[in-house]
Amino acid sequence: MYLNKQTKLLSLLLVTVLSACTSTHNAPVEDYTQTYPPHTVERGETLSLIARKYNTSVEELARLNNIQDISRIFPGQVLRISAKSNIQKTNNSSSSSAVTTTASGKATDAGLISWAKPTAGQIIKGYDDASRGIDYSGSVGDPVLAAASGTVSYTGNGIRGLGNLILITHKKPFISAYAHTDKILVKEGQKVTKGQQIATLGSSDTPSPKLHFEIRRDGKPVNPASYLP
Repeated sequence: MYLNKQTKLLSLLLVTVLSACTSTHNAPVEDYTQTYPPHTVERGETLSLIARKYNTSVEELARLNNIQDISRIFPGQVLRISAKSNIQKTNNSSSSSAVTTTASGKATDAGLISWAKPTAGQIIKGYDDASRGIDYSGSVGDPVLAAASGTVSYTGNGIRGLGNLILITHKKPFISAYAHTDKILVKEGQKVTKGQQIATLGSSDTPSPKLHFEIRRDGKPVNPASYLP
């Protein structure tokens, strides 16, 4: 279940830490809005280095990720980061620059990745600052498709309000999220291609069947309609 370091997460949402001793994990039920994008440990990194990067403490990282021995982290391990932290800025600001839209309503960087609709259903709720994504109609069992090629970085139901959730890390700086699914058909670390079925639509943690879909750019929500065909 180790994630390749090239699939380092750049964006949003709470995920669980992969255990250093086992291949199983349990994501704590928590509001995903209260966490920063998860951090995937790279070779040579220590908990102290990561803590400094996010302007937090080793103790806080250990507490959030249930780490008993702070000397034992490994490449590919995914760490939750507290929302109280502040990531240190780098000189490379090109990926975090403001995104504008063209006259057609498409984001100027929409062409960085080849996107596709994640399901055949109709949009029943558009993007706004509260939802941070769009909702599609559908029936339980309808196919949910990867909106772009990438690596599955999280699967589980440990985030309150999103039900069975899948996160896919794409080419920097994008991540896509698929919430309220029924059956998850992919595993963490698995490579997927655009249009590949990753789940079936469901009603987990929501009153009626739907797919909640998000695109995150540098950890910030963007309107998926500005990227999808």
